Amino acid sequence: IQALLPAMKAQGGGRIINIGSVAGLKPIANQSAYVASKHALTGLSETLAIELKPHRIAVHCLCPGGVVTRLAEQAMPERDKSDWMTAEDIAHAALFLATMSPRATTDTLVVRRFASAPIGG
Repeated sequence: IQALLPAMKAQGGGRIINIGSVAGLKPIANQSAYVASKHALTGLSETLAIELKPHRIAVHCLCPGGVVTRLAEQAMPERDKSDWMTAEDIAHAALFLATMSPRATTDTLVVRRFASAPIGG
């Protein structure tokens, strides 16, 4: 972000999309370090959204849950991931954020497995 800001400010705006996790929005047992890092990214995104608004730079935090990744395979090898999302599913969500109208924004976008419960529900 620090490397991109001068160019984004010079061009008069843009969008920053941080890839977080639902772990940045709720506690998850036995994953304290991961949860802490994702909470930090959510906080950074929200703070930058305020700070960069005068420069017409929108900042989003895309928070997926249940994505088949190497990390998920290593951390939870016993879990059935047949209904988990793929990287392509998350790419579609990122494209949605990247192509939003300049008159609109979404601070945090939660993308969860269809079979999972809503966050907070």
